[in-house]
Amino acid sequence: MRYIFFTLSLLLIIGCSKAVGKIDTTCINPSKVSHPRDCSYDYAPVCGCDESTYRNACFAKAAGVKEWSDGICPEMCIDPTIIIRDQICYRVSDPVCGCDGNTYINPCFARKQGILAFTPGECGASDVK
Repeated sequence: MRYIFFTLSLLLIIGCSKAVGKIDTTCINPSKVSHPRDCSYDYAPVCGCDESTYRNACFAKAAGVKEWSDGICPEMCIDPTIIIRDQICYRVSDPVCGCDGNTYINPCFARKQGILAFTPGECGASDVK
């Protein structure tokens, strides 16, 4: 899985550099792009200066990002780079409403689909009785 992330990161950087003509070295240091083999898969999202959300600071650093801030980037809901379809989640009912408008059985199931933001409870549920 880490190899796939590394490959996707390189393709993203290469694709962006071809589309723009060069890599924005004010935010990304191409010489620092590395395989995230030593990164944990803990979910502590950071927003890179490239306006991409990374699973954690280690993944941002492995992508060559020079600066980041804690939390997800504004206006992002799903980050395909953090989807881990084979992640094991317990089927404990603790529903959350994803920013995509779908209800997930618990936060783990939302995160494994790449959902970056969610609120407790089912989507469309009202606290009014």
